[in-house]
Amino acid sequence: MNRKKVFLLPYAGGSSIVYYKLTKLLSDDLEAVSVELAGRGMRINESLYHNIDEAAEDIAEFIGENIEDSQYGIFGHSMGALLAFEVYYKLKERKVPLPGHIFFSGRSAPHIKHRRIYVERYSDHLFLDLVSLYGGLPKEMYDDQIKEKFLPILRADFKMIDEYEYIDKMIKIHCDISVLYGEKDFSVDNKAVEEWDKHTNGKAHIYCFPGNHFYLNDEYDNIAKIIKDTII
Repeated sequence: MNRKKVFLLPYAGGSSIVYYKLTKLLSDDLEAVSVELAGRGMRINESLYHNIDEAAEDIAEFIGENIEDSQYGIFGHSMGALLAFEVYYKLKERKVPLPGHIFFSGRSAPHIKHRRIYVERYSDHLFLDLVSLYGGLPKEMYDDQIKEKFLPILRADFKMIDEYEYIDKMIKIHCDISVLYGEKDFSVDNKAVEEWDKHTNGKAHIYCFPGNHFYLNDEYDNIAKIIKDTII
């Protein structure tokens, strides 16, 4: 059996480097694979995804090609959590060995309907103001050169989330799951977090941290410990 792995799925607008610190914290005990999505990082020349289903299909293909014979888990924050959920079912369709654990961070359960915000209607400045409400948006994002490069990625990701339509699954997730969130995250509340329990036949472990939507920026040490204690 090869070394155990965890695949890390980024949040909206993020590339594989957003988990650099977490990857370093996990590297002594696990092979942490920070997944690069199309249209960013090393895949900057590829077209951005049109919807969550397309993104999940691409990620499932990547995981299927890279798990080898390893036991593995999947971690996703915010958009990454939603992707992790849909990726599980894409892996199942492909008859790929399934993860032993999934970590859903900073996201309500997928069946809870969010009010659409129609990001395509916002000017660039208003859109960035909206994104800044979640925390974690560098002031540099308002710079014209940086906006030109990264804003299309951020807009495309938010549009995918905005237009996501949950479809009831015939089969629940068969492994245990962990759900992590910040206690001051305006986009997630206790009830919405607990609703993840409806999507697994296993146990749902709930972890609440101080902080907002981007609580993880201050909690990578604790998150790494949870991942290692769960997978190893």
